[in-house]
Amino acid sequence: SPKESGSLGWEDYKQSATAQDGAYKKTLSTVQSLAAKVIEQRNTLTASILDSANALNYPAEVELNSADLNSLDKYAESAAKMVAHAKAVAERDAAIVQKVNEVAVVVNASIDDAILARPVVTDEAGQTKPGDYKVDEAFADFKQKVEAVLDRCQLFSAGVIGAVAAIDKHSWNEGLRPQTLAKADANTLRAQLELLAGDCQKINDSLKRREFLEGEYDKQKSVIGELEEKLTRLEGENEKQLSRLKKLEERVGVVDADQGEKVESWDSIDQNTIGKVMRVNQDFGFVVVDLSEKKVMRDVRLAVTRAGNYVATLAVIKAMPYQSIADLTHGNIADIKVGDEIIISARQMQPEQILRGAASREDDSTAPAPAEPETAAPAEPETAAPAADSTNLFGE
Repeated sequence: SPKESGSLGWEDYKQSATAQDGAYKKTLSTVQSLAAKVIEQRNTLTASILDSANALNYPAEVELNSADLNSLDKYAESAAKMVAHAKAVAERDAAIVQKVNEVAVVVNASIDDAILARPVVTDEAGQTKPGDYKVDEAFADFKQKVEAVLDRCQLFSAGVIGAVAAIDKHSWNEGLRPQTLAKADANTLRAQLELLAGDCQKINDSLKRREFLEGEYDKQKSVIGELEEKLTRLEGENEKQLSRLKKLEERVGVVDADQGEKVESWDSIDQNTIGKVMRVNQDFGFVVVDLSEKKVMRDVRLAVTRAGNYVATLAVIKAMPYQSIADLTHGNIADIKVGDEIIISARQMQPEQILRGAASREDDSTAPAPAEPETAAPAEPETAAPAADSTNLFGE
């Protein structure tokens, strides 16, 4: 016997048909009403599936229409296509998050996979419902790290700009554009940094040269210091020699300076002037002669002779009231002896002066030589002082 029960059950139908008038028509109306509701729900479901497909950007090239979804034969296939597309969208979102994380790790950031799960919230009425995806929160750290990188790029560019502006003594490469570094692509940035490195190398080379020159300057200062010390010693020796000379003058009886005016020009020099060597300092290479500043002046060349033979050439470096000091310019200082004759060097005279001086000396040679004053020249070293006197001519 039939198992159905309820208002549409067979037993109920039979009873209704025999016990009630018009029960058949009522049953058909109920069936028709229920069928209409099923069709309405199906259409609503179809529309929802199509809306979901559009929202998920279902490919237009793949046919998915309401007719297929309304067909019992094609509904399962069409619904499966939609489900597959939804899965593909979910996989795409997961892949996007993965790729973003591969980029984020460069700046020490990450995106939580939880961004793919839609949160559930409770409204004011206490009802639970899907909430909004937390996109901003998920990307907040990544965004902050990327902005920090951008800030560093800006600071780097500003630093290079400031350095180029500050080092204004250097001629920078004309192709260098530091203001473009912050937003330059990799190739442009690489080219600009190569130009910057080249300029930095030039600056470093300049600093090395400066360091070398400063070292050389310090060496020269040291040499100058040594020379100044030597000069101080020589000046001290000079003062000492002058003191000895003064003592010598006192011992040999020099009282008055030579008569006449102080020599201040070459024309006022008597080319027939004759003097004697008073002192020879072999250690420092100078000679003291008995020609005063009224006979010679600085830079006058003197010839040293002995028995008419040339010995050496001197140059006056200081003329004084009673004697002069001269440096050796030609010859050997060891060859000069105290008492050697001093004459004006032929190098000092013009040709006519040389001839005039030669004639004068020739005339003088025919005349008897005058007696030499006792104080005209210092005595030879071996007879410089009596044996009983233990001091030398310089009071030592």
